[in-house]
Amino acid sequence: ELLSKVNKLDSDFDIFNIRWDDVRNKLKKDEIAVEFAHITRTDTKEKAYLALILTSASDAPECVMISIDNTIEKLYRDNDINTLYNSSRVGDVIWSEIIDVAQKRCSDIKTIYFVPDGVLHSMSIEYMISSGNRMSDKYNMRRLSSSRDIVKGGNHKASSKSAVLFGGIDYNTTVEDMEYYSYTLTQERSADQ
Repeated sequence: ELLSKVNKLDSDFDIFNIRWDDVRNKLKKDEIAVEFAHITRTDTKEKAYLALILTSASDAPECVMISIDNTIEKLYRDNDINTLYNSSRVGDVIWSEIIDVAQKRCSDIKTIYFVPDGVLHSMSIEYMISSGNRMSDKYNMRRLSSSRDIVKGGNHKASSKSAVLFGGIDYNTTVEDMEYYSYTLTQERSADQ
């Protein structure tokens, strides 16, 4: 029994042995992977973002430096929500060069897997406009916690058109009350449709 548990633990650590070429080999011809990294430049000590881009045809990950003069944090801090998501000002800074580089290897991009870092975690960069198009309208955008998720598989490829939203949660509610409210809300929603 102990040996079976040790073998399972050993296989759980296999995710740490995933290399960039393992990710590349899992990508389809119309998919790209973009992993963002928030760094401090050694030459200027400025904060910057890198995007590592990988396609199924890549010989190695390609690196794009993003937003050296106007950092993404400054754009995020200085722009209201409408500017962030309804103009291409911020979206172009984040996405335009990435798409240009990726299209050299993958001319018909359909799916973009991306791993945000830094302030990009706080932004819905998949809904920003770049080159006149909202990213989520033009591509299947898949936010991941790590590019390893592409190799591990899982449900990141699944697409859903429904959502469950929760708000004003009462943490003292009993399980029975939650079941009752859940049933009531389901019935109300079906009656409204």
